[in-house]
Amino acid sequence: MSTKETSLAPGCPIASMGDTWMMLTYGFGGMRDHDGTLSFWPRRAPDEHAILRFPLTYRGQMLEVEIGPETVQYSLRAGERLVIRHETEAIQLTREHPLAVRPVSRW
Repeated sequence: MSTKETSLAPGCPIASMGDTWMMLTYGFGGMRDHDGTLSFWPRRAPDEHAILRFPLTYRGQMLEVEIGPETVQYSLRAGERLVIRHETEAIQLTREHPLAVRPVSRW
């Protein structure tokens, strides 16, 4: 591969896409791994109508997070059981109860 093909081609370089994903999930999503527990402290986006939705796989479980203007929705899309934290609250998602909705904190 030449430099021309990887860094000057039209489009978005893969490293930039990773940086953007990290800024959105760690920044607005407040995503962290605290002692083996996936935790979120989401914030509203600057645009009052913005919605941020991202999937991720954590310990073999597929989770989808959707942050809206007023609420955040956590959905277990695949897997048996996943315990996450929303701010200071522990949330257990299971096949029987795959959805949790919580308020988004104000800045």
